[in-house]
Amino acid sequence: MDIVYRLTDDFEGWELFPPFIQDRILRAGARRVCEVGAGANPALDPAFAREHGIDCTLIDTEAAEFEKANSAYPTVVGDICDPRFAPPGPFDMVFSRMVFEHIPDARRAHANILAMLRPGGLAVHCFSTLYCLPFLVNRLVPDRVSDVLLDIFAKRDRYHHEKFPARYDWCRGPTRRQIVRFQGLGYDVVEYRGYFGHGYYLRKLRPLHTLERAKARLLARHPLPLWTSYATIILAKPAEASSAPPHHPAADPHIAEPHAPPA
Repeated sequence: MDIVYRLTDDFEGWELFPPFIQDRILRAGARRVCEVGAGANPALDPAFAREHGIDCTLIDTEAAEFEKANSAYPTVVGDICDPRFAPPGPFDMVFSRMVFEHIPDARRAHANILAMLRPGGLAVHCFSTLYCLPFLVNRLVPDRVSDVLLDIFAKRDRYHHEKFPARYDWCRGPTRRQIVRFQGLGYDVVEYRGYFGHGYYLRKLRPLHTLERAKARLLARHPLPLWTSYATIILAKPAEASSAPPHHPAADPHIAEPHAPPA
C-alpha cells in the first residue's frame, strides 16, 4: 500500500482525470471498464477507447444526465448504492470522478462495485473530503444556501455540471479507519492519495486564498489525513478469494510510510 500526500494542484479529479484514468487503464491492461456516475461528462475519450479496444459502460441514476452527453457508450440507469442493484460486469476496472461525495451509502456502493470487478480488477475513485472547510459547510447548510455560495465562489455551467446533494459518506483522507473500512469489504488498498488546499477563495477572497495556500503547503509537508481537501484511492479485488479475516493495518509491516513533497 502506498500513501501519498500532495497539493491540490496535482489532484486528478478534474481536468487531469482523463489522462490519469487512461494511463491507469493501459498500465492495468484493462479492456472492460465502467464509469460510475458518468452522467453528462463521461471521462473516457471515445477515440482512446477505439484505439485501444476498450469496452466502456456508463452507470448513472438519471437517464436525463446521459442525454446531455450524447455518448456512444452503452449506459445503465441504476443506483449503485441500492441493495437491489444488479451489477453488470465483470469489469477489469470501475472508476468514478467526483461522485462519492454525493453517495448516501458508500458501504453499499463500494460493495456493489467489488461485485462488478473480476478477480484482480481495480476500482479507482477521486472525491472531495469532508473536513475541508468549504465541503464541511456544503454538508451542513441547506441546499438552497450552498447553491448560492457555489455561484458566488465557484460559478459553473449548471447544465453539464449540476450541483447534487452533498453526503461525504466515507469521503476522508487516508486515515487508518478508512483503510480498515475498505479492507473490511474485501478490497486490497493499493494506493491512497490525499491532497491539501482548494481554490474557493481565489476569486472573492484573495488574502484568505494566500493563507489557505500557505496552510496547504504546511500540511503537505506535515500531513494530517483528516484535513485533506481531496483524495484519490485505488482499490483491488483480490485475485483469489481468501478465508482469512481482514487484518488491521496498524499491525501490517507492509504499509508504506506516507510520502510528502520536499520542503
